[in-house]
Amino acid sequence: AVAPVAATPAPQSHGLRGFGQGLQARGITTASTLTGLWIGNVAGGVHTGGVYNSLGTFDVDMDLGKSIGLRNGTLHGSLYWIRGRSVSYEYTGDALVVSNLDGFDSIRLYELWAEQRFANDRLALRVGNQSVDAELAGTEYGSVLTNSGFGWPASIAANVVNGGPIYFAPAFGARLAWAPTEQWNVAVGVYDGDSFDQPDGDPLPNQHGVHWSFGHGQGAFAIAEVAHLWGSAENAVTPPGSWKLGLWRHSAAFEDNRFDANGIPVAESGADAAVHAGNQGWYAAFEQKLWQEGSARDQGLGAWLRVGAPPRTAARSNGCPTVGCTGPGRSRGATRMSSPSAW
Repeated sequence: AVAPVAATPAPQSHGLRGFGQGLQARGITTASTLTGLWIGNVAGGVHTGGVYNSLGTFDVDMDLGKSIGLRNGTLHGSLYWIRGRSVSYEYTGDALVVSNLDGFDSIRLYELWAEQRFANDRLALRVGNQSVDAELAGTEYGSVLTNSGFGWPASIAANVVNGGPIYFAPAFGARLAWAPTEQWNVAVGVYDGDSFDQPDGDPLPNQHGVHWSFGHGQGAFAIAEVAHLWGSAENAVTPPGSWKLGLWRHSAAFEDNRFDANGIPVAESGADAAVHAGNQGWYAAFEQKLWQEGSARDQGLGAWLRVGAPPRTAARSNGCPTVGCTGPGRSRGATRMSSPSAW
């Protein structure tokens, strides 16, 4: 009789590569980035000059189905290392913040949330510390620009407490997203009303992103958005495009811009301004691919328009419409060209 031949064990990887493969087998993936930006003011403003901003990120995602058997569940965490002086504070003096890397120098917990998906991934509930501007109210073509005025709408940022639950200080909350079809998306979220936990804007109390405090008059921020997309399929004849419409409300107290509690202009009465219970507004955005380079649906020229407004009674900004065109360069899509405008 011939003795059976023992099976040869599969070769194993050692070191960092083997460690990474072991994490992936358990549904754990990591990613890190380092972004640097030099930006300056060449005329006008407070002074001429420039600064260097940098942002280091480290993200961990866990597929809970592979890790603990919870199907369609995800756990996400991220750390941010923000460095650099503010070009807006030191040189331009603008209200919208020029650099989208501008933030309080710190190493901070950025996001930490768990998400569970239902109904064949068409319904998703996310709970935890999250950045709303990563999902809602933005535009695809405007997001490539470094000026933060083309990111989170100024009509929201200027009229809620400390800009809202966005970079660089996300907030604890819950978001429910529903995609009934490939062309329609609906999302509703409610979040802590002040992620700084300091109404005057001092970032020190929550400088590391782990100071979660609720109540104390800071209110809550709620947002709802519906979006319609077309031309996203590979065989679609129509160029890709979308529109979205959103409503938002902050429940904290906001002072009236002009009148006191008796309806008399503050400039005449000298009394304190009237106080309104909450502030709210709307926004809308439209995006359309105007020209496509060959068969590459992700290359070409796209245009966007976004508008929004809060009520005038307690608004510090009546809105900042943005419009522009964005397209990758012809060298393997490595260069982006943009012509934006905001006012």
